[in-house]
Amino acid sequence: MNNTKVERNTFLNQAFANGQDDKESKLGKLYWGIDFEMFTKLKMVQGKQPTIGRLIVGNKNIELTVSECKRVCETLEDAMNQYNLMVRTGRYET
Repeated sequence: MNNTKVERNTFLNQAFANGQDDKESKLGKLYWGIDFEMFTKLKMVQGKQPTIGRLIVGNKNIELTVSECKRVCETLEDAMNQYNLMVRTGRYET
């Protein structure tokens, strides 16, 4: 009997398991292809923060540190706030 534990990375959104057939949904063409894969082991690079996981958007994969994750979140939050402001003030062209 083999007692070897298999280490598997964890996917946060698990978009592949949602059963969504409409890939071009009203939510956007990339909506179901956005996920984050948490590494089970940190990837250490001397003198830098460890890489904690991989941001997946469509068929693109980007490995990120904690600081980079925070920066991505801040940037996207700023973009959403700017969008909402433009909609509220009628400055968004359709």
